[in-house]
Amino acid sequence: MVKLIGSNHARDRPDSHGRAGQPAAQRPPRPRPGAGQILVRARAIGVSYAETQIRAGALPFPLPLPAVIGAEVAGEVVEVGEGVPGQLIGNMLVGVTGGLGAYAEYVLLPAAMACPVPDGLTPEQALAGAAPGALALALLHKAALSGGGTVLVEAGASSVGAYLVRHAKEFGAGHVIATAGTPAKRERAAELGADTVLDHNTPAGPPACRTWTWPSRRSAAHRPGRCSATSPPAPAACSTTAC
Repeated sequence: MVKLIGSNHARDRPDSHGRAGQPAAQRPPRPRPGAGQILVRARAIGVSYAETQIRAGALPFPLPLPAVIGAEVAGEVVEVGEGVPGQLIGNMLVGVTGGLGAYAEYVLLPAAMACPVPDGLTPEQALAGAAPGALALALLHKAALSGGGTVLVEAGASSVGAYLVRHAKEFGAGHVIATAGTPAKRERAAELGADTVLDHNTPAGPPACRTWTWPSRRSAAHRPGRCSATSPPAPAACSTTAC
């Protein structure tokens, strides 16, 4: 997430792939909202890892160039399209575009995909939590957790993973296992409420640890992990020394 600073309707509209840190600013005409759309003067935009890879040309994406990427934005509503209440003008909203167009000073997005920035939050704070939190919430509802089972959250200190770790027990999990790749991230996952934290950079561990962490019913895509110093007591063969 970055704060957008610009003028004269600037937007990042690259006409070729390049390093993610080299945006190409252009000043096209200010867009006009269509039916069901709002026009937001951006105060903050989200920059996801996937978008940096698309921008660099490292992630295959059927995107004709030049293009304006970016899906997340927070800012002030300055114009509304047909069918959208005029009372929204002047309000601070956070939302998603549906895929493209957020790397700009003025951003079009569907009114149905935006919500008010809560009182007490800055646009940057609301943006940082909106999309990852919504995705985590959808995943927790889809999981339909019950009976106090064990949940594995890979990348448990990431934007989405952190919300999953923090709220999994509210949705019925009994034990939360998180993975992370650095000591600081493993510490963060433990602070968020993970009962067990594993190092997902370790390619293998003893059989008892693998069985406890990734039961055979799990996909082979899940790699055996390593117990970290933040792990609470686990099966005897899967201790912080054995793993």
